[in-house]
Formats: sequence, structure tokens, C-alpha cells
Amino acid sequence: MGTAKRDAAHGSRAIGYAVTPALEVGADIPVSDIASFRIYGKAGVEFSTKQWAIEGRFAAAENLPGNPALHLTEAIDSPLYRVGAGLELNGVNGVGLAVRYNGAFGETVKQNAVSASLKVSF
Repeated sequence: MGTAKRDAAHGSRAIGYAVTPALEVGADIPVSDIASFRIYGKAGVEFSTKQWAIEGRFAAAENLPGNPALHLTEAIDSPLYRVGAGLELNGVNGVGLAVRYNGAFGETVKQNAVSASLKVSF
């Protein structure tokens, strides 16, 4: 996946990329004739040249001479290790319940997320 941005103040062009090879392993386990569990785990690594870039100005100094913009740039950790796991219960008439975990870990990054969802097909 690639991204590009145009910096109007400097007339330069920055291009970033991210590549995330990953492996997911899972299994469907029948519980009865009408319900099943799906369990899975995944792991991957993201290599990236992406950077967060923010430009701002201090509102209190807006009318002062020489009020330069404030530019902050922070590179995203590369490599960034991504992991995940999930458990899904699929039941009668398309009703399902899922619980998922996703994490990302790097030199300066530590992210953990847990989510749950209820699916009702109609």
C-alpha cells in the first residue's frame, strides 16, 4: 500500500509505503447441527516508511510578524509486529457472536485492542 502527499509550502513530494506479510491459522469446530465455533490466530510484521506529519500555528501569535508554522514529523516504527486472535460463535439463522484481539508492537509502539460484535443476518 502506498501513500503520497504534497507539501504546498515546500513544493516537495513525499512517498511512503507499507508492506505487511502475515499468516492466519484457524479452525471451524462444529458444536451441533446448527452451531459452530471458529477460532483463529494471526501474526505478521509491517515494514513501512510512513510518517505522521502535522502542521499547525499558535492562534495567540497569529497576527505577530514572523509567525512560522510548526511542523512535527514522527516516523512509524518499522518493523511493527502485529498479532491477533478471535473466537466466533455462529448459530441459527445467521446469528453470531465474536470476540477479537488485535495488537501491534514496535520499538516505541504498544497497542492493544479487544472488540466484540453481535451479527444478526436478515
